[in-house]
Amino acid sequence: VVVLLIDEVDCLATRNQAILYRIFSLITLPRPQLALVAISNNIDLPERLLPKVCTRLGFDRVDFRSYTRDEILEILQSRLETHQASEAFRSDTLKFCAARVAGHSGDVRKALQLCRRALDLRRDGQSQEPVTIHYLRRADEDLLQANPCVRAVGGLGVKPRLFLLSLLLEMREHQAEQMHAKKVAQRYVKLHLARSALEQDVEFDLRGQTLRGYDEATTLMERLEACTLLRRHYVNDVVDETGITRRSGPFLSLNSLDMDDLSVALQDAETDPVLVDLLTK
Repeated sequence: VVVLLIDEVDCLATRNQAILYRIFSLITLPRPQLALVAISNNIDLPERLLPKVCTRLGFDRVDFRSYTRDEILEILQSRLETHQASEAFRSDTLKFCAARVAGHSGDVRKALQLCRRALDLRRDGQSQEPVTIHYLRRADEDLLQANPCVRAVGGLGVKPRLFLLSLLLEMREHQAEQMHAKKVAQRYVKLHLARSALEQDVEFDLRGQTLRGYDEATTLMERLEACTLLRRHYVNDVVDETGITRRSGPFLSLNSLDMDDLSVALQDAETDPVLVDLLTK
């Protein structure tokens, strides 16, 4: 039996889903001797597949939710106990770290990275006391400021930041690491129109503002990609009947920074309380 493991399978979810259809059709062949395991970043991928693809799927599905605060705390404590280093961190420090990471991505790798950096800072200060929340906050700042892309976000203008906020909100809503540029542009136009309506006391040209908003979104996309803050890519769709290959997309994803870092960078740079409220929800 051949075990075929496909990671990031959601990247193959093209417009007509021909690639996924062909892959999953392999297990319908007579005596395929094939075990197919697909891993997706999007928890709702099966619900977004076309019916013809869903009929090829099996019923064995395992959902891996983001780690909760208690789970992250248990992992950190277990790591320390394994190395007989439970006294290296104060209990409130570990709880703060677990809560901070669980409130954003729930990625335990981020928690481990923060703890390692906090421990390095304590050693540099030649302190023998357990790691406190003070060191953890400094570690968070160091890791954040060490990323040049985070500093670049702080130097952007209002509209580029608004576009990045649109991408971040779409990624959060769909629990995805990449989004179709059209959806991001639509979100940007909505936020842009809302800001324009609040800033102007008189009625303005809604249709004209909408068209200009889409044009701006395209320009901002190209500018942010040139700044290496975004990555834009296409996915090839293969049409079975004609053999013609068409491009689907573009899809947008963050480049050189994760969602947590972008959220913090935007919060530090943003002055509009409405947008700050969207970031902290």
